[in-house]
Parts: sequence; structure tokens; C-alpha cells
Amino acid sequence: MEQLLFIVLAVVIIFALLYKWKKRTEKKMGNDLNALIETNNWRGVCRILRKQLIVWGLVLVLCIGLLVARIMS
Repeated sequence: MEQLLFIVLAVVIIFALLYKWKKRTEKKMGNDLNALIETNNWRGVCRILRKQLIVWGLVLVLCIGLLVARIMS
């Protein structure tokens, strides 16, 4: 039981750090997107949005994996 508590705490801390990093980069990304849209650089816009899709897809897969592992144990 203690081991599970440490795992859950570690996951919560990791997600908190990732969220903080994500907020910082989101602000920069918003500025970059606005600049790319103003210059009609749609390839750059697609590249930034594709990276975001990959990042959030990985977060979703990790969450589902943790949920399945918890249910199976």
C-alpha cells in the first residue's frame, strides 16, 4: 500500500511539473502562432499544432495506461 502511495505521489508531482512547463510554453506558442498567422506561414502553424497534438496524445496514452494498470492490480 505504501508503494502505491509513493507511485501516485510521484505521478502527481510529475504532472504538476509538466503542467507548469506546459503553461510557460503555451504562452510562447501563442505568440509564435500569432506571428505565423500574420505572415501567412501556414506550414509553421501546422507544425506547431502537430507538435501539440503529439504531446497531448502522449499524455492521454500515459493516463490511460496508468488507469488500466490500476484497474488490473
